[in-house]
Amino acid sequence: MKSPTSIPVEASSFTYIPECLSGTEGAPTFCLRYGTRRDKHASQDEMNFRRVRSHSAEDIREAVIEEFRSKWASDELDIDELAARIRAFYDDMDALEKAITDWLKECTEIEAENEGLAKAGKTPREFPPRPQSDIDAGEREKIAGLIEEIESASERIGRIRRDNNRRERLIRHVSLALLLEETSLPVPLKRDRDGMLTDATLFAIEDELEKQFSGDGQRAAFWQLGTQAMMTLYLGREEEKNSQSPSPGTSNPNGSTAQESESSTSENSASKEPEPAPTPGTSSPMDTQT
Repeated sequence: MKSPTSIPVEASSFTYIPECLSGTEGAPTFCLRYGTRRDKHASQDEMNFRRVRSHSAEDIREAVIEEFRSKWASDELDIDELAARIRAFYDDMDALEKAITDWLKECTEIEAENEGLAKAGKTPREFPPRPQSDIDAGEREKIAGLIEEIESASERIGRIRRDNNRRERLIRHVSLALLLEETSLPVPLKRDRDGMLTDATLFAIEDELEKQFSGDGQRAAFWQLGTQAMMTLYLGREEEKNSQSPSPGTSNPNGSTAQESESSTSENSASKEPEPAPTPGTSSPMDTQT
């Protein structure tokens, strides 16, 4: 494969500064070029070569229910009934997320309409009430806690999360290896025979960023740089320009699999796929109380 620097870029490169370093004195700059179809193919080939695996939200949900059935069985628990409640919880989260998305769209339309009504001296329309879950708060808390306990105690789900976290890191890593042309950091950009930046070069960039900029709110710089490279590679140029770059608050340098989302739906997204606790609880699966 030819070196990326020899591939026509059809317009150009651009200079990028990680959002968390915006306004920081001496913030480094990074020159990224827009990717081509060949770059996308090279990225896919590299991800396959590294045997990167990923699992969907549905995969995780099914694993939760299967783990629950296989390891939580006892005479004291109605496994079928509880499994049905877990599925109902997931279905409710899906429905609520869609309802909130539709609600936000409607509110945006009403807001635009109200501007015209205000200019005409007419009464503005009221916003509709925010959608709510069909499951009462107590049940939601109980099932969310059960899901978290299942995930925390499950090696299988731990491996699934590990696979997804690795993919999130590597897709940014590979995108950056393909598209980064220059940086103001004192790091030589060394490339392999295919023209991609070497792993050692990218690790050196990450180390240098941590060395120079490691204050609160600045640790996400390398993650944001990789995210920008990924967006530039997989979105068309106009789409990339019109899309919002992830803010420091939504970018996760630890490699979370959570997608960046509207702030108004982040609360719902968090409860939709509960993250495992840092360490398994001290109680055994058989001690779960509902």
